Amino acid sequence: MPISFGLACPACGTLHLINRSFDRGRLTPLSRSDCVYTMECISCGKRICFSKHDLKAYSVSSLNFTTGYARRGQYTATQPVSTNNQSRSRNATEMS
Repeated sequence: MPISFGLACPACGTLHLINRSFDRGRLTPLSRSDCVYTMECISCGKRICFSKHDLKAYSVSSLNFTTGYARRGQYTATQPVSTNNQSRSRNATEMS
């Protein structure tokens, strides 16, 4: 199952995969600092305001990845993997 960054609509739960949303012109860039982009939900039409910090990683089916969205129940939030070198070296030290 592909993993992609996305944003779930707070009203209906539809997940919008950002890599595919850009391709379809659904995102509107803004210049305000609190809201960098807006997007209209493909399911309910709600206008969503967000920044890149609001995006999360989700596991979706290949079909959902291709369409660029998934309905509630068709996706799973994934845990981010730490790439922090300090945590790796600390864990290696603790194992010694």
